[in-house]
Amino acid sequence: MTKINLQSKSDAFHSFVKQVDNVLSGVQTTTPDGQPIEYNDDNFQDAMKRLQAIHFKFENGPMYPIGVDQACALVWNEIESKQNEMDQNGI
Repeated sequence: MTKINLQSKSDAFHSFVKQVDNVLSGVQTTTPDGQPIEYNDDNFQDAMKRLQAIHFKFENGPMYPIGVDQACALVWNEIESKQNEMDQNGI
């Protein structure tokens, strides 16, 4: 996994990145009974809703840059990345 060293000074951007990372890190790859996570599973839907709620906080009001399509793509990408990592580690 690549580590990112943010060079920007924007507090709003740093907060946004940390919040997205926090949500994605909680995404599960399987259900409690061991089945692969699917779009309709609670964990998937919760992660999508939480991503869509993340916003930039500016003086003139909040801005919500993550819509349904972006949230869905991010969650699927996180699941795929975690599965690839488990495959590489023989888990």
